[in-house]
Amino acid sequence: MAVDFGGWDTLVRADVIQGYTEGGFVQEGSFIKKVHTNQAALIFPTISRTFAGNAADGGDELGHSANTETGITMALDLPLKLHQDIPDSSLNTQMQSIEGDFAKRLGMDLRNSHDNRLVAFATNQGIARSSFAGRVQWQNVPAAEDTTEKRGDAAGEALSDILKNFAEAEVGDATRKYVIFKPDLFFNLMNSKFVRSRDFSSDTDNSGNVMRIRFGGLTVTSAVAIFNQDFSSPVTKLLTAPAKYLANFTTELVAGCAWSEDAMGVGYVEPLNVRSSYEASREGLLIRARTHFGTTSTQPSGFVYVSEVVA
Repeated sequence: MAVDFGGWDTLVRADVIQGYTEGGFVQEGSFIKKVHTNQAALIFPTISRTFAGNAADGGDELGHSANTETGITMALDLPLKLHQDIPDSSLNTQMQSIEGDFAKRLGMDLRNSHDNRLVAFATNQGIARSSFAGRVQWQNVPAAEDTTEKRGDAAGEALSDILKNFAEAEVGDATRKYVIFKPDLFFNLMNSKFVRSRDFSSDTDNSGNVMRIRFGGLTVTSAVAIFNQDFSSPVTKLLTAPAKYLANFTTELVAGCAWSEDAMGVGYVEPLNVRSSYEASREGLLIRARTHFGTTSTQPSGFVYVSEVVA
């Protein structure tokens, strides 16, 4: 499709880079990542927790030689793809090459689509296991007289409940854990005594420009993601996604989700990438952003979702 550059007074060229690194809200490292050249190699081992017992030297076999660990062969999704045509007429009119700007934009949009799927998958896993573990409730009932700090402390209680949930599921303290909250819950949390660090000598605190909050082994960030979508209409943020990412989260009043780093596996045959090439047949520049991946659950006890309780 043609691009309208009419509103561009000043154009700044950027290198053609993988702009998705600046567009994500799910951190790299928050899941097991495998990259292979074929689908058959994307196998995640299911390594179950065990408890040590007393055994005399020489009297028992070492380890668990009689046990065979199972594995999960992951099914890939269809590729995620975006593209942008920049015709010669636009490039010639502007007298500059701006492919880098569009490469970065497409990369960020691709990364957001990728992350929305990961958040939806983690939320679905938490909901599926919520009969006893897997769910915490956010008492979102701010009365008119409630202060911002009181609402923040209620959000802080949700963090404490997430940690308690992980502890009861015996997810170790050394295992990193990640939380995605809806913006209203996240920004209430920034006013909480649970996460604020006050310097009483200068009467200052860290409640300024905070993009991520770390509390008790949790890394917390904010994203609208899929939580505010109306699932009675086309699900644009999860467009054509497989069923494992889809649910009507509005009926669950979902306010966030959490997972441990070893609970979710993401396998790639094509990592996120942005490429630019001149296409003579199109008489212009073609920018392509794409990735090919799938997700799987490797530790079922490592997912939690947060639901709102509305009075």
